[in-house]
Order: sequence, then C-alpha cells, then structure tokens
Amino acid sequence: MACVKFVTVLLACEAFLGWTQTTVSGAPGGKRVQLVAMPPNVGRRRKLNWALIAWENNTVNSELVARRVNTRKEVVRDFLGGFADLEFKYGSPKLACRLDKSQTRIICLGRHKITTPLFGGCCADSFFIYYKDGRDPQIVEVIETVRDELAKDDLSDIESRTVQITHSLSIDSEDSQGGFSAVVTIHYNSTALNGLSYGVVRIGLEAVAGRITDVGILPTAASKRAFLALRDIGTVSDDPADSIFRVQFVRGPAAGLAAGPVNGALRFVDMTGTPLLAITQKQELELIVLTDPWERESVDILQRFGTPPVLDAQTAEVLSYHAFGLDPSREGVLFGGIHNVWHTVYQNVETLTIFNNKADSGFARVYEIELKLAPREIGAQPTDAVFATPYRRVDLDYSPRSQGGARPIGIGLYVVSSGSRSEFVGLKVADSRGNIVTVEYSGTDAFNDGIYDPFVFIDVPDSEAADILKYG
Repeated sequence: MACVKFVTVLLACEAFLGWTQTTVSGAPGGKRVQLVAMPPNVGRRRKLNWALIAWENNTVNSELVARRVNTRKEVVRDFLGGFADLEFKYGSPKLACRLDKSQTRIICLGRHKITTPLFGGCCADSFFIYYKDGRDPQIVEVIETVRDELAKDDLSDIESRTVQITHSLSIDSEDSQGGFSAVVTIHYNSTALNGLSYGVVRIGLEAVAGRITDVGILPTAASKRAFLALRDIGTVSDDPADSIFRVQFVRGPAAGLAAGPVNGALRFVDMTGTPLLAITQKQELELIVLTDPWERESVDILQRFGTPPVLDAQTAEVLSYHAFGLDPSREGVLFGGIHNVWHTVYQNVETLTIFNNKADSGFARVYEIELKLAPREIGAQPTDAVFATPYRRVDLDYSPRSQGGARPIGIGLYVVSSGSRSEFVGLKVADSRGNIVTVEYSGTDAFNDGIYDPFVFIDVPDSEAADILKYG
C-alpha cells in the first residue's frame, strides 16, 4: 500500500464514533509490520534511521513491537536497498520528506543555497531526491522558479523576492517517468498588510527515468499561480462573525500573528469525489479544509477545527477566541502550535489527524477529527458551532517546541514524531488509553535533531514480514 496517496485504509476490528474497520491476516500472530523513517532535520545528524512497528490490535501492549531497525541485517538491506544506509549528504531536510508512489525515491525539501533562515521554520529552496537503487542524489532548485512565476501573476500585494518555501511538502500526482507534482507552503511579505502572509504553490516536475529535467508552476483553476490565503479566504475585519468562513489577517508588524506560519498542506479527494485542500496554521492553532483551488475556481472554507484568536484590527490584541469543531468546555483554548495533517479513510468515515505541540496539560496531543464539510448557506447567520464534528483526543508525554506530526495506524492508535527541541528524538506509538512506547533515534547532539513527521513509511508485505520482524 503506497503511502504517497496520503490515504491509509486501516485494519483490525473496532468501532468508535461510527469509525469501523475490516479484519485482515498479517505477519505471525496477525501482526501488521511497518517500517517508518526517522529523517533528522535540525541538528548535525545526517543518517536516516528506521523504526519497526508491528501490531495486531489498537492498543500499546506486550504484543506490540516498536524498535529501531538494525539496517546492518541482510534481510533489512535487501528490503530497503539504498534507503538502509541513506545519508543526507547535502544537508538535513528542511523539513518534510515523502516517499514516492513506486517507493523508490525519498523526496525532501532542502536548503541548498539559502544559508540563513529568515523566520521560524523557514526556508527551503530545493527538492533533494534520494534513490533506493543507490544512484547519486539529485538536487532540484525550485525557489527561483516559484519567485519568477509569482512575479507574473496579478498579485498586487506580494513582494515576489520575499517569497520563501517553508517546510511542508505533499506529493499529489506522479507519472510513469517519475515526474510528479507537489504542493508546498510559502510565506511572503504582503504590501497590503505591510507584514507576513502565506499561501500554497503547486510545483510540477518533469522527469526521465526518475531524474527531474524541468520545473514549473501549475496554475489554479482560476488561472492564478498560487493559492493566497489573504486574497482567497482572508478578511481584515475584527468582527468575530466575519472570521467564521473567512480567516482574519491584521496589518502591520503583528501580521505574522494572524498569518501562520502555515506548516501543513494536503490535497486529497474525499469519498464523495470532492477535491479538497487541508492546511494547518501553527500560531492560529487550527486546521482549515477548503475547496481545492486547483480543481475549483471558487475557494471556500468547508471545515475548521481549532481556536484561532479574534484580534483587534488596530492593535492586534486578542479580543476573543473562536472554538471551531472542538468542545471548548473540554479543550479550552489551544496553544503551543498545530502541525501537519494526515487524511485517513475508514470503512464509513474519513478523518484528518493533526498534532498539537503543547496542550493545557503541558504536553502534546493528537487530534483525529471526522471530516464533516459544512458549506456556507446563503442568508444564514453562522456561529462557530457550524463546524461541530466528532473527534478523538490522545494525550502524549512530551512537548516539542516546534514540528511534530501524527498518523493513525489503528482506531485510537497513532505513530507520532518527536518534533524538534523535545525531550527525546525519534517516534512514539500511543493509544487512546494513555499507553505510550518510544523508539529513539540513534543518538542526539547539542543541536537536538528533530523528526518532523512520521509520514514516510513502508508497509512490509506478509511474505517478508516474518523475517523482517525476526531479524530486523
């Protein structure tokens, strides 16, 4: 099952809030076996580590296996090929990596020419492509193409030379030659705000035999070169009613407080065939689901989850907080940051999973939210309750200062990454009952390596699972 579809069909048998799964046989004892990559992206480490996770139900118990893979073992080396000894020789990812559909390339955002980050989580300028067959990596610079193309658009508020690619990468299509398209998040200085704003760009890369030969920007359905939040879904009003189906921005030096950074972007198609774009905002502390700008000319907000503040339009002081999707009496106001988004399809429902860096408990949380679209009704006077939806919350035992991501592998069972500036470096497997097991990266350093997300993984086929589990 290829993870690049960003859809996990979950297995085993349980139900929660109507979320049901089917049963499947797997490795010995009925276990499913998965290898999950741990690419370090902050410190001096350059070696890719792998974690082995094997499970047969939705709990962290004595039957669950979670450990670092021994890549010196022949059975592992045969399975992973060049990924077993992969070193990020041109620099650590900045920040996300993804596995391609054929599972023969790991594609990361990287910093090739930019030497000094301009602001938090920024910046990348290239795709770094690593090959399973061991051939030399390829660096594909994209930042100048993005800037040049955005300068041609009807973007009166954007200073094109300030455009930076941040840290989110999502591959949304591939062809037989290895060409692919991917959405990446961007920040830029907005002349309309006199401050920071954000958007999402879709980059198309042509290839021959897996090596990239050309790069371009894929226009939106409205013939724009990017989705820009201020233009497409933004408002500068501080009336709370105006920022339910629009996202508030403020002018001046505080613009960045209401503009992200946006750190997750995912294009997907739901079970009804509706193309969607999901984004997460760190400082606004929310998930937003939109009509897909590359498939629909009109970009509309369809779902929100989180507690973005309502800011005074003049002073940027917090006036109040929205409460979208969640129960405010149970959750209060979120803080500490929201990172990444993962789409999951069960038998009868879909969910989006996000990572909350620090909750009121002092530790991080996972939120898995039922996809429940609520288009704006003409003439209606909506309240925050329009986005009410079932969700699951899982509390963790650490709190990274930045980064982090979560992915369900069972109902109420998650693989989560350490993020950066955390109490550990690596992955954890956590369940809804509060049980947690840790897989450490092989050593840390004074710069505290970060593991951005757990989204690069390979499902081990049943025919090879027993040997991988025994010897890996």
